[in-house]
Amino acid sequence: MYSPILRGYYPTDIPNDSDYAVYTIATDIHGLAKNLGIKSYNVIGHDWGSSIAYAMANMYPTEVNKVCAIAMPHPKLLKPSVKFLYKARYIIYFMNKRKAIKKIKEDDFFYLEKLYNRWSPNWSNYNQNLKSIITSLNQAGRVEAALGYYWALKNTDSDKAKLYKQLPKTPILVLVGEKDGTVLLSQFNKMHRDFNTFFKVVKHPSAEHFLHQEDESFCLTQILGFF
Repeated sequence: MYSPILRGYYPTDIPNDSDYAVYTIATDIHGLAKNLGIKSYNVIGHDWGSSIAYAMANMYPTEVNKVCAIAMPHPKLLKPSVKFLYKARYIIYFMNKRKAIKKIKEDDFFYLEKLYNRWSPNWSNYNQNLKSIITSLNQAGRVEAALGYYWALKNTDSDKAKLYKQLPKTPILVLVGEKDGTVLLSQFNKMHRDFNTFFKVVKHPSAEHFLHQEDESFCLTQILGFF
């Protein structure tokens, strides 16, 4: 099983063109599989990785067999509401380049700790994970690279956006923690109505946003059974 690190995140290179569009990242992963001689494959993604996995199912329908998305509904189903905008307020904040960079870097990355406490307040091992993230973000250009994914949302090509928002026909498994502090469970419930292919949502009763790290055995059981 290959687990590529998305562009811009340590230890991958920071791209000279600062292109962090979902379409581009999906192309990266497809290119990696091609160079490894893998003709067909399944894709697992968490958060941003889920959005990329959905897009890959549309872009490469003959290569991508199945998709497992963790903690993120399909982008087409993210309808504005007061509750959703409140939970996703960090996204709006991150899209302001100057303010976002300053906010992330100030006070020894204290804002990241606030986000972790909001997204997964009961995850006992988050301190260890947060420490490694801060170490990598302290390197030159890494904060800008991580935020670049949010900035790319404002510059999406219309044709490429269709691939991003189109509902895939590939079989999809979605895993979500019922205590996730970033999403609304109602958004996942609506996916059953809109998808016309094999689709399944499995909810973890106590997990939060980092489900795959909070209960690894649960995720592996669901994923391996699905694949």
